[in-house]
Amino acid sequence: MGKAIHDEPVDFEEARRVARLVAQLGKGMKDSVPPDIADAFHLQLKAVRVSSSKLSTRNSAFDVVDPVYNKRATAARKALNEYECD
Repeated sequence: MGKAIHDEPVDFEEARRVARLVAQLGKGMKDSVPPDIADAFHLQLKAVRVSSSKLSTRNSAFDVVDPVYNKRATAARKALNEYECD
């Protein structure tokens, strides 16, 4: 993401690998997400999927970055970062 934001060359294969890793970890956690934070969790997983689907030279940096850093995704990420597990 950082490279795309700063208009630097992006290693698409590495970015796709990281996105697959995040998606795989998230998939394994889906059933154990506390109900009060589940919406934010699922929104973040969707943002990663959408962003990673835009990883190609035919899309702009905005296309890649926006799904993860738009207002809804940022609010969800903040909720997840501030969530305290019991």
